[in-house]
Amino acid sequence: PGWARLCGWLEDHCRASGMENVFAGSFSHGGASVRGVGVTKAFARHDFVMCLPKTCWMTPGVESERIRNFTTDEAGAMLP
Repeated sequence: PGWARLCGWLEDHCRASGMENVFAGSFSHGGASVRGVGVTKAFARHDFVMCLPKTCWMTPGVESERIRNFTTDEAGAMLP
């Protein structure tokens, strides 16, 4: 449900396209279990996957205090 809400917001607010081609979840990669974004089908080189306009990109300095607390240490340095 959370991913669907995010995709809907990206489509409505950011005019993102291709959100049906991506998912968030846990999957195996290189023998390890990882969380991240994957694609819903096999894509060939140069196939369209999705488009997220630059106006909705997260860049350092635009995040909320809550997000900043998740991504920086006590001194304010970015976590690895």
